[in-house]
Amino acid sequence: MNQRQRLVLILAFLVVCGMALFPPWKAPTDYGEADAGYKLVFWPSHGHTLARVDSARLAAQLIAVVALAGAAYLILRRSREWQHAKSTTAPAHSLTPL
Repeated sequence: MNQRQRLVLILAFLVVCGMALFPPWKAPTDYGEADAGYKLVFWPSHGHTLARVDSARLAAQLIAVVALAGAAYLILRRSREWQHAKSTTAPAHSLTPL
């Protein structure tokens, strides 16, 4: 694992921690449920006594963060391997003419 890959994993971890601390909430209304915004997990009710975590939206956000972090991790790995392979190949002008 190179330094850029490590940075991607650290940033993804911090984003996931932030999403866990401030999840999306839903509150009941007369017409069903409405988004209640993002609030600290320990104090969900700002006027909504029956607010609950919007687990579907939170799951979609987690999947997106994991997918993007995984793609970035793999792209950074491949770009480093490609640069290493490029530097170890012999340049075309080093061939001796016949």
